[in-house]
Amino acid sequence: LAHSLEMAQVAVDSGTTEIILTPHHNDGMYLNLKDDVIKAVNDFQLALDQNNIALKIHPGSELHVMPELPEHLESGMACTYANKNKAVLLELPKHTLPTGAENIIEQVAYMGLTPIIAHPERNSALCADPEILREWVQSGWKFQLTNQSCSGQFGEAIQDACYYWLERGWIHFIASDAHRTQGRSPDMRKGVKQIADWFGDEVAQLLSYDNPKSLIEGGVIMNMNVPDKPASKKVKKWSWFGLMR
Repeated sequence: LAHSLEMAQVAVDSGTTEIILTPHHNDGMYLNLKDDVIKAVNDFQLALDQNNIALKIHPGSELHVMPELPEHLESGMACTYANKNKAVLLELPKHTLPTGAENIIEQVAYMGLTPIIAHPERNSALCADPEILREWVQSGWKFQLTNQSCSGQFGEAIQDACYYWLERGWIHFIASDAHRTQGRSPDMRKGVKQIADWFGDEVAQLLSYDNPKSLIEGGVIMNMNVPDKPASKKVKKWSWFGLMR
């Protein structure tokens, strides 16, 4: 609890007012059923209020793309974004696109839920073939980059992947993916500033405020309006092994 309160204070001090908490669901180690997540969020909100930390939190989950995922959503075992039953945060493996993953995500979309893919820039297969996202975006899937990926804290190659997809208008959110007070921190400022430097304040506002607000309210997720002449960035050549010079 003490660590969580410290993270919340970092978020508030850096300008964040609301957070959707997205613990892992069905990743082989944690199950984190929806009812348990909602109770934990309510208990934590009470602790935030008692400690005068002006942060509003909402339930959610980072759902691993497993064959049983549609059933978990249908039965109410898994939590959607802000528990609105409108959108779901999905996590792919780090290095591969497993056989059948697209079919599972299509089943989720057929249920009337908007799939939002977490940190595609950290999946080796997507970085090796970045045009895969084109078809997925056309299918109505959404994509969420990690703040530190955009700011360059995870390395230039991952930052290049972020720029590539942002330049094409295929990204809908930037998120902290916070795990601790430093490093994987809730402080969003560096990533938001980098996106603003590349594509302008309007795009940064859409990805860090407007679309996240829509998630909380169960509203419409908007696409980027990429400026005609974004700030240039020399992007490395793409290869099967990732981004290389």
